[in-house]
Amino acid sequence: MEKPLILEADRAAALQRIQELEQCLLDMAEEINEAVTQSSETWHDNAAFEVLRDKRTMYHNDIAALRAVLANATRVMPRAKRGVIGVACTVELQDAQTLKRIAYFITGDWTLRAGELQDGALIISRQSPLGALLIGKKVGVTIRFNGVDYIVTSVAGD
Repeated sequence: MEKPLILEADRAAALQRIQELEQCLLDMAEEINEAVTQSSETWHDNAAFEVLRDKRTMYHNDIAALRAVLANATRVMPRAKRGVIGVACTVELQDAQTLKRIAYFITGDWTLRAGELQDGALIISRQSPLGALLIGKKVGVTIRFNGVDYIVTSVAGD
């Protein structure tokens, strides 16, 4: 089985998110100490502690998931073909009916940046429905997505 592909920018975003979550855990220490020392007959009746415990568990799970992504991913880019849509390409599509144009930047198999804009292009994963449909297509090809016909008007590699 092929390892999932991750772009360097997505790897950096994952590492940054891990640092943010680890800082959140450190910041919670005082709150947890306060919640544990609240007066309550028994520890299991302490709602404030239970909320913080659940939040801490969620942070730990998110960190573990991000580390697993980083450990299992490859950063080896597939060979780009000139004029063919692939990973790290910016693709411009034109609605065949309205002539409205929209640009997409295609990342690897995993990204935290999906839905963000990069140089005016919406970031999508190659595993997304539209990304999977676009991979391998060339300029001039018409694709149908969500009942709308789009024409590939340009492909630019990163």
